[in-house]
Amino acid sequence: MDQTFLALIQDFVDETAPLAEAVADAALELGKRWAQGEHAPQLFQRVRSDLHTLKGNSAMMGFSPIQAAAHALEDVCGAIKDEPGFRSLDTAQLLVDGAEALMAMISAAAKGDVDGRLAESLMARVREHLAAGPAVVAAGAASSAGGTSSLSGVMTLPATPSGVMSLPPMPVPAAPVAPASSPAAALSPVASAPAATVPPPGPAVASAASAALDEARGGADAVVASDSIRVDFHRLDEMLELVGEAVITQGALLQDARDLGQASDLGARLEGHVVELGKSLRELKETLMKTRLLPVSLLFARFARYVQKLAHERGQPIRFVTSGGETPIDKTIIDRLSEPLMHIVRNAVAHGIEPPDERSAVGKPIEATISLLADYAGERVTISVADDGRGIDVQAVLAKARALGMEVGALSDEDARRLIVSPGFSTAKEVTQLSGRGVGLDAVAKVVQHLGGSVDVDSVTGRGTMFALDLPLTLAVVQGLVFEVDGERFAVAMTSVHETLRADAQLLRSVGRVGMLDLRGELTPVVDAGALLGTTEQGGRRAYLIVVASGVRRRGLIVDKLLGFQEIVVKTLDDTLGRFQLISGATILGDGRVALILDPSGIVQQRVVVRPQPQLARAPENLS
Repeated sequence: MDQTFLALIQDFVDETAPLAEAVADAALELGKRWAQGEHAPQLFQRVRSDLHTLKGNSAMMGFSPIQAAAHALEDVCGAIKDEPGFRSLDTAQLLVDGAEALMAMISAAAKGDVDGRLAESLMARVREHLAAGPAVVAAGAASSAGGTSSLSGVMTLPATPSGVMSLPPMPVPAAPVAPASSPAAALSPVASAPAATVPPPGPAVASAASAALDEARGGADAVVASDSIRVDFHRLDEMLELVGEAVITQGALLQDARDLGQASDLGARLEGHVVELGKSLRELKETLMKTRLLPVSLLFARFARYVQKLAHERGQPIRFVTSGGETPIDKTIIDRLSEPLMHIVRNAVAHGIEPPDERSAVGKPIEATISLLADYAGERVTISVADDGRGIDVQAVLAKARALGMEVGALSDEDARRLIVSPGFSTAKEVTQLSGRGVGLDAVAKVVQHLGGSVDVDSVTGRGTMFALDLPLTLAVVQGLVFEVDGERFAVAMTSVHETLRADAQLLRSVGRVGMLDLRGELTPVVDAGALLGTTEQGGRRAYLIVVASGVRRRGLIVDKLLGFQEIVVKTLDDTLGRFQLISGATILGDGRVALILDPSGIVQQRVVVRPQPQLARAPENLS
């Protein structure tokens, strides 16, 4: 297969995968609307349009199984349009399952080969569903409303506020799989086309394919100008890398201009021009960063179907609530968060939510609730997963920790709850598909910390648990505070700096031989930065204190100098260097020196040990 056709396949995947996912999400919403007595014609038309476009693109590329599957789902939509009795939750579930089958086949198409058996299985289900007729479907929906279901996939969704989806268990029997040799022509003429990987199209084929694509997009006469183009995300990374290098060079020029400015007017003028260049670079960086930001709703949408699947496996209704979907976040973070959030949601179902009889016994509704929330302030984003289950049993966590040989001592409840993200930790009594292997929450903590974030766990016994993921808005270029300790320079993202102040001995207290900062009546653990970071002691006196924050936790660092704020380009450390709990990366300063970037999550989680208190110096009047 030549490179040109491989590029065409990649374009096909990039365009059709979002369409299939949109069909699945819209079909799920249609089920809810139909259960409330709404017809939702615009939403239904969107499903038909997306399926038609997907079918046309598949035909153009020669992916006949995808084309046939999309055509079968179009037949379902046609039946819904002609017979209102087909507007049932059973039909909506068939559309959801069909869209997920399309996603699987599109994913396989990225390798240039699509197995036709999945399409044949889907078409068999469609034939069976349409053959049952609207009367049978309506009867099944009615029996579901009465508490019993005679049709697979029928579910009851009560009227709920916007953004809330009720997802009861939906027992769906395995669809009959037609033999690979069985014809699909019984469903529709287009379905009889054999699955094949086609060579790059010649001129005649390309002309026919173009016509098919025009049909899928509403006809060749409907020419609409587009305000957008599709750009490979890696090119944005490369552009941002170049902007970062320009920022570093501008910082070096500014330092040189300031040195010259002390000796001549030319240096002063040069400094002004370099400052203006810095403003332009910041605007360029901010504009480029906006192209990387996507609404977190793109991530949240994937979990409505996932929660529905877990509800079915558990045999218990679960209501799924989302909020803050418009919150922007870097695409790189969205791509990496899918698996961690999946682990947290699965943990909520496996450990947090009580069985129906247990919930009834304590006066809770049988229907449980899982919430996925997002909010942002400044350059930080908080994504929370909450459930209304039994909460975390701290004593069970401590007992498990002791059984694993962990030193728990006299941990607070807050620290005890954090033990559940330890490697291999699980309180499940047996291994199931949902839990018991002890690999879920540990993976969450690793991914989030690698992204420069932190995980906080809050729980109230009998009321539920919340996991809060505190994350940076972006990973590439950030505003940072540069400081010095024993001649070594370090940086920390400004979004993690809670406060800076002069190191005054009157603000420090000793609690259990551990240094504490008494700031407006609130005690914060304090540590000497040199002792924490392992720098060579120079015998100097520390002059400043930086209060670093990660989530709700704080830690004070006593340092020598504050060198100021500047744009820092985050450089990741090579994996061969290993993982450092306190360091998240490095940056090159304007004078060419390398500064390590601190990981706020690692700093605040570092256990405070008893060390000799550093010598504090009288700070100068002006911070620099």
